[in-house]
Amino acid sequence: DPADGDAGLAVATRALSKRYGRSTALRDVDLLVPEGAVYMLAGENGAGKSTLLRLLLNLERPTSGQAKVTGLAADRHGARVRARVGYVPEGFDMGPRWMTVGRWFAERAVFYPNWDADYVAGLCRRLDIDVTRRISHLSKGQARRTQIVAALAHRPPLLLLDEPSDGLDPAA
Repeated sequence: DPADGDAGLAVATRALSKRYGRSTALRDVDLLVPEGAVYMLAGENGAGKSTLLRLLLNLERPTSGQAKVTGLAADRHGARVRARVGYVPEGFDMGPRWMTVGRWFAERAVFYPNWDADYVAGLCRRLDIDVTRRISHLSKGQARRTQIVAALAHRPPLLLLDEPSDGLDPAA
């Protein structure tokens, strides 16, 4: 709602906190990220960076506080938020290892009306991704490049990348 001052923000959090039992992963995070900006979260392992991204995508629920992504309350509009975000998770698990990269892309495409198959094909050529290859035969770098293509495929207004360079060689 533009009336609350979040217009023009890709991400807005207020007093966002997350606890797991007695352990606090995030405490009172206030973050304002303008549209078009590039931000990097830096911190030690276990500092809550991945937790923050999962909260923004409504993959986890906050203990307290609020998060808006592209103007939508993450806790009330999780599916709509996820449809507007390209996300590369920290891990490399891409699902069934027997599946080819092309089939993996096709299964993701059904969730994104704006999926651009021509753009995906071009990115795969540029990043040397073989869509006929099985997920089980991908190197760590190939898997990461494949995840990045999937995150970009629907041309989202926001990208959330968790350890995006993990596994990539310098040229990639």
